Amino acid sequence: MMKRRETTEAQRSRGQKRKIFLLEKSSSGLLNSASLWLLLMVSACDVRVTPQGIFLQSFQVTIRGDAGVTGSLSSRLPSAANTPATFTVDVQAVGSDGLPYTTNESIFFTGSPGEVTPCSAFLINGQLTGQLVTIVRAFGRATINAFTGEFNCQSAATLDAPLKPRAIGSSQQIYFPNLSIAEVQGTTLSPFVRKAVRIDQGTLIVTHVTQDGFYVGDITTSAYGNIFAYTHSRPDDLFRGDRLTYLAGGVVEFPRNTSNGFTEVNFPSWAVDRSCGNQTCDVGAFCTSADAGLCQNRICTSGSQCNPGEVCSGTTCQALSWLPAADVLTSAIGITYASAEMEKRESSFVRVDQVKVSPIFKNCDFNNSGECEFCGYCDVNSDCPKAGQSCVGGACTPCDSVVQQEEQCESDCENDVSCSSECDYKEYGQWKVILEGGGGSAILVNSRDTVPDFDPKQNLGAVIKFVQGMLRDVPGKPGWVIEPRDPRDLSK
Repeated sequence: MMKRRETTEAQRSRGQKRKIFLLEKSSSGLLNSASLWLLLMVSACDVRVTPQGIFLQSFQVTIRGDAGVTGSLSSRLPSAANTPATFTVDVQAVGSDGLPYTTNESIFFTGSPGEVTPCSAFLINGQLTGQLVTIVRAFGRATINAFTGEFNCQSAATLDAPLKPRAIGSSQQIYFPNLSIAEVQGTTLSPFVRKAVRIDQGTLIVTHVTQDGFYVGDITTSAYGNIFAYTHSRPDDLFRGDRLTYLAGGVVEFPRNTSNGFTEVNFPSWAVDRSCGNQTCDVGAFCTSADAGLCQNRICTSGSQCNPGEVCSGTTCQALSWLPAADVLTSAIGITYASAEMEKRESSFVRVDQVKVSPIFKNCDFNNSGECEFCGYCDVNSDCPKAGQSCVGGACTPCDSVVQQEEQCESDCENDVSCSSECDYKEYGQWKVILEGGGGSAILVNSRDTVPDFDPKQNLGAVIKFVQGMLRDVPGKPGWVIEPRDPRDLSK
């Protein structure tokens, strides 16, 4: 808090005597009329002239209004994740002596967290009063910050923090709700890319655990309500059906620099809600009746494995009612990379029925290098995969003629719904199925690691009863892949 400047009677008396002395000098002709006018204006405004040696240290940023205008822990404001909130802000420059500091210069605004407008304003005599500031992408406990220093408003959206702030100050805390999965996902790219988030709105259920992360779904919403948390390795003590109290981490789109990437929460932290009435369930057990405080294990007492989404009650497996059923995909949805209907289902549990394995598996590795090479698409030289190549007209040159043939072969197969790439299957475990009803609809399946006994190359053109699993988008066509969770997710 800024120190208050107290003026004693003696100080006021000395000030009055100095003014009288100067006026007497003026009557003797020592002060001209312009100097006298300036003196009277400064005296009327009561502007504090900063003593020599005092420097600008910080800003006092105040949001006007009563306590309710910024909310509280028990009464948070409406969400500002996508809907801007506007506040009236006063800013006072503060010197190194803790007193008001006189300066005329530009200041900049940021939100923590959040994006604010305007980006900048101008201090007059160290003050800015009644400035309207709008903040969005804000959640939890947020503040509006004012600072001076090197900053480029035009590129502010790409900067993680102000560059070399000379002085900074923050407002009182503003209390917004934390985020939901749907708010983080957005409708195309996440609006929170390269930002740290905390998700605790809705009912968060772990829908699948993988070797490098886990999927989480908010069962209170049907659109954009699922997300993948990337942990690099299989998380310990986390199971399908676990309910999370929160999920936090940094948001990225994979791959980067795409118009419609796969949204991930990287380096996540989370907490599992194991409460069950008056007791706590063990790891791997689930609360099936909070009133009765009944925890049920995943494995039945007979030793048999329950199906995914079931728990053991005595010797009977029972379904976990909160795990979502598979969302059935059809040709009518439009399975394309930019499909809004598919984007709504990203990272969710989906199924396709009566699909046909692609009848063609094409090997485009003409030079037997062990991989399908490509010349490369580029914007700048550094995008090119090989030393000595340059970016010319969006393509990396020079490019070996055999590599050009491989690239064309892969492109032709990608554009043919009936063709699966041998290279893609070898490298990524992906192969295509054609949806019932035709219409040129196909989708990729990645079953090599989770359904190892099924070889699509030994089932060319065969009809599969269903394939289900987690949905994620990938570059290229058809742009989406189903990842079965275990062998029970693929039925011939």
